[in-house]
Amino acid sequence: MNAYFGQIMTTDTVKVCYDALITEANSMETCSRCDSLVFDQNTYTWVLFSMGNTVGVNELQFIWEDGGKIYDMLGRELTEIPLGEMYIKGGKLNITR
Repeated sequence: MNAYFGQIMTTDTVKVCYDALITEANSMETCSRCDSLVFDQNTYTWVLFSMGNTVGVNELQFIWEDGGKIYDMLGRELTEIPLGEMYIKGGKLNITR
């Protein structure tokens, strides 16, 4: 069985949910399940997001490297520190008087 959903792209992560209802001898059983799917570019198929075995997660460290540049509040690079105005240097907001 195939279905087509024009809003879903292969770069999306898709959450798929389904309910199964079983009725037998005036008794009803319900099963609900949700899974997240991602598109595998190597096999051209949708696979469960949780299928991989995670071996580690590393925290990303952001290192500010601007070479000592100075910027105004609009993000324009300045050649000298402005007097009496706010400016950004080293990722920090500064003001001189």
